[in-house]
Amino acid sequence: MKYYQGQFNPRNKQKYVGNVNAIYYRSSLELRVFIWCDRNSSITKWTSEEVVIPYKCPIDNNMHRYFVDLLIEFKNNEKMLVEIKPERFTKPPKKGKSDKRYLKETIEYARNMAKWEQASEFAKKNNIEFAVWTEKTIKQLGL
Repeated sequence: MKYYQGQFNPRNKQKYVGNVNAIYYRSSLELRVFIWCDRNSSITKWTSEEVVIPYKCPIDNNMHRYFVDLLIEFKNNEKMLVEIKPERFTKPPKKGKSDKRYLKETIEYARNMAKWEQASEFAKKNNIEFAVWTEKTIKQLGL
């Protein structure tokens, strides 16, 4: 499976918090959201993979680091942490698949749930909204 990846070069470099020469998108969904963040006049600041949240993985019971896809700050001073994932990764896998694929998807789903639980707690403590955006969300935003 080939992923749509590359380096993003923002037009509005002053809005990006971090190294503007090291912004990487890891999917076409991320690219569309990056363009939206860069060009949306309601967004004053944004950053990608700069917020790091520790979480305990239920698979190996060890602590890991979760790099959240986006932190967005709006003109009204609201902040939002956003994870961008295809819809299929936000739901438990269905058993009808091959055993190997089902196991892999089950592990990934459990890992995502642990990450998102910690991100939600982090967001609440810091008065930030946390959301997982899928292709449906991005379509609803008109991106």
